[in-house]
Amino acid sequence: MDLNSLIPSESTFTLAQFEDTVFKLAPCTGGKMIEINKALGSIEELLKQPDAINVSKLAMALMTFESAKTFKKREVITIDLEGTEKTTERGGYKLLADSIAGINEQWGIYSAILQSLGYTKEKAIETTESLKKAFEDAIDEAMESPGVKKKKKKVTKQKK
Repeated sequence: MDLNSLIPSESTFTLAQFEDTVFKLAPCTGGKMIEINKALGSIEELLKQPDAINVSKLAMALMTFESAKTFKKREVITIDLEGTEKTTERGGYKLLADSIAGINEQWGIYSAILQSLGYTKEKAIETTESLKKAFEDAIDEAMESPGVKKKKKKVTKQKK
């Protein structure tokens, strides 16, 4: 895509965990783009790896102040894998990533990021769908690999 054709615009996304909240991403200015590149590395590289962490980092960098206040650092109580209760501080992109309920919310945030960067809504949807398809194909391929297939338990008859 020609960078000169990008027209940044405000975009929005929602998260099921925050029922009535619409989160806003501000239009990405040249200064904001430089700031993101310094803090997070290449935006282009982050966009190529749209996992929950990268999506959350970009979303937090572009989020309006009012929306970002939802993700202020706070104490979070969790139970670890061994059943131990732990209190930790979470905030910013980590709290946002923890709040994403499934791949559809993740892709919704990704699409909002693209719009904030200047992609038209149609181009953002097209790019998101293309990456989504590649992601699904990679999962299908991984699930078909020999190491992932479930092995059938060998059943032997015992003599009576």
